[in-house]
Amino acid sequence: MEPGGDRDGDKFVEEVSVVTLPDESPDVSYLERTPEFYMADGIGREDAERYAAQNKKRLEAFYDAEWGMIGIRAEASVVVKDVIQKIRSGGLWGIESDSDERHKRGVANEELGQLDDMLGELGFKKKAMGLNEANLFF
Repeated sequence: MEPGGDRDGDKFVEEVSVVTLPDESPDVSYLERTPEFYMADGIGREDAERYAAQNKKRLEAFYDAEWGMIGIRAEASVVVKDVIQKIRSGGLWGIESDSDERHKRGVANEELGQLDDMLGELGFKKKAMGLNEANLFF
């Protein structure tokens, strides 16, 4: 849905954005895995101990606030009969804040696609140029 489109009727999309928010209830329990956890999957002791040590170091960095968990969602400000409303995608949470930008852009584009579908279901007209990575800035 292109911002500012469909101004012919009583409703239109005024603005679309991608927001990154702190994950207030992060689950980092996957970093508490022991060597036994890995060995149960057939991984050798040496590798299992190395993985557990890496996890421990990563968990300590989390608790030292060197990185955190975030959520990414897309939002649209829509105007319906002169009233501004926010429509939000479901969002994806539990993303490591220091994940590479390509991963975060991919999540953002999935959220934009979900938002675009939602706006279409609500009767906002689709434009020839949809929301995609080419016009995503955040």
